[in-house]
Amino acid sequence: MSEVNDAVQVVMVTGKGAYLLGKLSFKSALLILKLLNTIYMAKWKGKASLRRFRQIKGDDYTFINIGTEDKSKLKAIEKEMKAHGILYAKLPDLCGGDGQTQYVISPADAAKFKAFLLDHTNGKYRDIKMGPISPEDYAKTGIDKNGKETSELKGLMESAEKEMERSGENRKEKEEKITIETKHGKITVDKDQVDKISDYVPNFKLREAKAKGIGGSLIEQEPLKMTERWGMYQMPDGIHAVIVPKSDIIDRGIDPGSGKKKEAALVYYNKSYRVVNLKDRQLTPMNGNEVDKEMKQPGIKERNLQAQDLKRNKGKVPKDFVRSAGQVRG
Repeated sequence: MSEVNDAVQVVMVTGKGAYLLGKLSFKSALLILKLLNTIYMAKWKGKASLRRFRQIKGDDYTFINIGTEDKSKLKAIEKEMKAHGILYAKLPDLCGGDGQTQYVISPADAAKFKAFLLDHTNGKYRDIKMGPISPEDYAKTGIDKNGKETSELKGLMESAEKEMERSGENRKEKEEKITIETKHGKITVDKDQVDKISDYVPNFKLREAKAKGIGGSLIEQEPLKMTERWGMYQMPDGIHAVIVPKSDIIDRGIDPGSGKKKEAALVYYNKSYRVVNLKDRQLTPMNGNEVDKEMKQPGIKERNLQAQDLKRNKGKVPKDFVRSAGQVRG
């Protein structure tokens, strides 16, 4: 199974202690951590209530969704929660106009919230649906149907970036850590460095392969072609390409520079792969160890430059210098 789909345990470590965020897919965990970091840093209306909530209850959240954006109705519902002794914080709206509003409460107030819901179902605003949601459900409200950030989320992100530049190295948030526990090990980084977590995952895979006595290597280049079942990666000779199953292609998030998706293909030494000749489409089997050796060979341009340099300096190119396509072993 791909690491993207593997469940991971997310823990936020602050000065007050460690708070369990939940067991999620790695991809969802990254989305939530990035979002929380953005919310903590950005300036937005209502941020003071979240800061107060964290000071009293810490970072252990239960996310609540309320099916209205009507300010007067929300005010009345907030009054009901206060009457039940529930401390809450309103979250920034990541998708204005969707008729939904999100809050956080403490898991310690679960019994109080259940009593509140019983009273709510018989109250004036009983037609407004509400209840707990997952952290990723909230995070996904900031992503539109095309998979892009909503204008509200973009605004938060821009605000967070400006705040990070303004506050520099002295921010208290620097002291806080994020730990993700996977079956391959633990990752701990500063809370504002969550983008880098995905870079550790391929190393966990390699470490696991080594521990099993298998061994492996990574292909960290853009594929020639990607399907639902496999990715095709060109070899340095320019003539052949290796086909890697999708289960061994690891999602590494988005490259902030290019905005493109980052991936790494894991090649196991003891596994058999198909190598295709890009000219005649003939397939040849090759084990992972051989694939690794071929991928580490100089590329065509580099070989040509080396050949030209040898011609200039020695007058001729050794016969065994240029490796032909036929030397890619099957």
